[in-house]
Amino acid sequence: MKYRPLDNGWRVHFDTPEYNTLLDSSPHRRARLSERLMAHSPRVKTTSEITLDRFNKKKTPYGPIWTLYVEAKDTSDRDSALLPREVWICEPLIREIEDYTGVDDLDAHDEPTPLFHVSKRTIQNWVTTTAENAATATGDEDFLKVSSHDFRRYFASHMMYRHKVDPEIVRQLGGWRSPRSMLEYLLLPDDVLAEELGDVGLLGANADQQPAEGTPYREKTALRTLAGKIEAGDLDDRKRLAEEFAALFDDVEDVDVAVAGSSGAAERAASTMADDAQSSFMQLDGLGTDESGMAYPVATAKVAYLACLVLASWSVTFGTLG
Repeated sequence: MKYRPLDNGWRVHFDTPEYNTLLDSSPHRRARLSERLMAHSPRVKTTSEITLDRFNKKKTPYGPIWTLYVEAKDTSDRDSALLPREVWICEPLIREIEDYTGVDDLDAHDEPTPLFHVSKRTIQNWVTTTAENAATATGDEDFLKVSSHDFRRYFASHMMYRHKVDPEIVRQLGGWRSPRSMLEYLLLPDDVLAEELGDVGLLGANADQQPAEGTPYREKTALRTLAGKIEAGDLDDRKRLAEEFAALFDDVEDVDVAVAGSSGAAERAASTMADDAQSSFMQLDGLGTDESGMAYPVATAKVAYLACLVLASWSVTFGTLG
């Protein structure tokens, strides 16, 4: 858990396991619901004033999306102007709220029925109890520094760094008037830092030195990840992917690979990538290999390009990559 002094309290940034520990330590269901809602960006006062008629379901080409209409103040800019906005609420939380309230469809509920029937101070007290329970359960007294506003900080960093949501979208969802006013809510989580450095091969490496010659780490990772996902699919999935790859190859005919002399680094890199491509994709047809199964550099470049395409849009085929 990371924290910084803030006036008479603390600015706390907890990670996802710590967030789940807090939810598990909530004194009751209402407290847990309020904490989950604040982790979607509403401030504690806004959360205490939520009414059921403010939830709205909208149809989109990607499926339904739920929002909560709120009117809140942007106190970060020290100005009292109301900033009406629509807060995105994930569907599992909507289902939990419907189960808690006994409302079959929040979208059809048009009465301004309060969700919690409590004050801002009451929710703050719930969070205090949650933090105390978490500290007792884990033996980690840092939980005692957690306040209700830290759930809003979790929202900003979690959405931007873990889910890779565009900063401008995060800013508007959270109701920050400017990127500067959002900065104090952001802190790069350790798990994200480790993942990013691992992805580019910097963990355990001499990061202040020139990268070693050979296949770039990202390309290797993309190829291996893609191969692993292919292996996890059944025969029909593999056949379909082979057909999709073949079709995609038709769109990247202009990819060229410049290979240096026989002793150059570029040729060694191309050769290494060819070996990787051969071992990763030999079970698929039409990937640009010769009769012996060796991948050509141009084909390898196409494979790397297609790997990026597939990894970027995998939800269309198999769902989000884990």
